[in-house]
Amino acid sequence: MYKKLEVFWVVILIVVGLIWGSSEVYLRYYADAHMLYKKAEKNFNKQNILTAIFFYKCAYKAGHNKAPQKLADYYFKRNNLTQAADWFILTNQPHQAGEIFINKDNIHLAIKYYQKAVDKNSIIAASRLLKIYRLQKKNDELKKLEKMIKSSKNCDELQEVTNFFYNNDYKEEALLYLKALVPQQFNGDYVMLANKLYNLKHYHDAIKMLKTKAEPNKVYIFPTMLGMCYEKIDDYQKAKQYYKIELYENYYDGLVHMYIHPFTKVRLANLYCLNKKYDLAIKMYNHSKSTQNVKNKVALSFIYQQAGRVEKSQNLLKELTKNPNNYASLGAFYNSIENRKKAIYYYKKSVEEGKNNDDAYTVVYLLTDEKKYSEALNYFIKYLNNSKSKYHKKNKAFLYGKTGDYDKAIDIYRKLYEQNMSYAIFIQLMLIKRQQQENS
Repeated sequence: MYKKLEVFWVVILIVVGLIWGSSEVYLRYYADAHMLYKKAEKNFNKQNILTAIFFYKCAYKAGHNKAPQKLADYYFKRNNLTQAADWFILTNQPHQAGEIFINKDNIHLAIKYYQKAVDKNSIIAASRLLKIYRLQKKNDELKKLEKMIKSSKNCDELQEVTNFFYNNDYKEEALLYLKALVPQQFNGDYVMLANKLYNLKHYHDAIKMLKTKAEPNKVYIFPTMLGMCYEKIDDYQKAKQYYKIELYENYYDGLVHMYIHPFTKVRLANLYCLNKKYDLAIKMYNHSKSTQNVKNKVALSFIYQQAGRVEKSQNLLKELTKNPNNYASLGAFYNSIENRKKAIYYYKKSVEEGKNNDDAYTVVYLLTDEKKYSEALNYFIKYLNNSKSKYHKKNKAFLYGKTGDYDKAIDIYRKLYEQNMSYAIFIQLMLIKRQQQENS
């Protein structure tokens, strides 16, 4: 009798197991993914967490693409970082799997998960590894990453990373991603990309991009941009040719004539000045309505000086310096002709007069660009220390890093990370530099 009962319960257990197993198989592979996701959401909102997790996993198996993000966020908040990372890898932002370990000082695991994300063709993860491998001097890994980036067809991510590196002054990496964008069927503004190449001093690449990609009849400042590039490579004849096309052959609406043409006239005037044709330069400035602009008055004063008309130059400059409101424009002009010493002097005067606190940041930027990091940091602390701008905070952290105070830099980056995970890249840089310092 006991044997019969034992067999009975074994059969019952097998049947229950088969029903449960088949129901799970059904849920995972045959049920509607959207319905499963809704069940998961409903249970999650009711705090039935285990049931919600089960349905999220079933929804993922059934093909719902939002389920991995929900699971990743849940495990991340519970501080179960490995589980979170494993689910982040399955989202449309797999690079986040590496970000969470950067913020916990775990470079080894960050690299592991960034690499997993790169295996899923994440260009953003590749950008993170690029900085790490460059600092660690892993040249073979660098070459593989660069090859992947150059062959990528993901224009959205390429552009996102290009802007990230460009805006944060990582010139070498920005250039790599910019060049990867050139052969793509990119739907954005090629003149904007060419402008980035121009600012990175890759004038030939900017010309190539404009001539092969941009549509001149759809871009207002196309000829002027080409003229600026040719001017920088000392091809003044072609520069003048394109400036004149903008001024005399292109006809746009009134707003373009109001804003673009005066700018082009100033460029042409500067070109005449470079060729020592000072009378033509003065004539071009006087024909432009922009001579009322303070910055251009300063430029005219400079041209008078170059032309040997010193008295007129000094009188014009004297008139401008009487008004403290003009200090920022004087700083902007001297910066444009790369006279940093005078530019910093006038921007500082503007700050001291209390005319524009934004000029304080310009001083910090110029000092940073001159690699005077300690002076830049002291000036920042004096005038911008209470700023709530994320951009200012990031730059303060950068200056702490440059002056070797890595702990303060990491502390600021961590707080910024809580608002935006992309700050993880700065944390990783500081951690590696601190590690290198400790090992040296």
